[in-house]
Amino acid sequence: MTDDAKRAALLDLLSDTEREIEDLQRVARFLRSRIGLQEAQVRSAAPEPQQPVVQDADIVSSGEYAGWSSREAAIRILDKVGRPITVDDLLRLLRRAGLELNGKHARNTLRRTLFGDPAFVHPTPRLWGLAPKARTMNEEGSLGLGE
Repeated sequence: MTDDAKRAALLDLLSDTEREIEDLQRVARFLRSRIGLQEAQVRSAAPEPQQPVVQDADIVSSGEYAGWSSREAAIRILDKVGRPITVDDLLRLLRRAGLELNGKHARNTLRRTLFGDPAFVHPTPRLWGLAPKARTMNEEGSLGLGE
């Protein structure tokens, strides 16, 4: 393949990628409007790259939510953290809190739980947080939306 042919192929790939990014941005705007988030809320919810990793002992005590559902415990934990965190961090905190999430696919199961529930938001591909409405309801004593 000549340099001109490689350059043309890369330009085509770049063009396709930019179109896909534009499509994803449109989808993200639509989703933000559906869940009532403003652009600034989504950006401010994402942690700074230098933020320290979530410290388990600062968030939950060992066995604190033993016997709870993963949904209820995740709402409480995310409310305590106060910002979106990774599924791995949340899974580690849920385990520390006493939930039995030790199966081969525990991470994917937790992700499915979060994805299908309006109490949770997904501001970036790696992060999950608590929807503003769920946080308000949690402060009033309820464990999330629809309860």
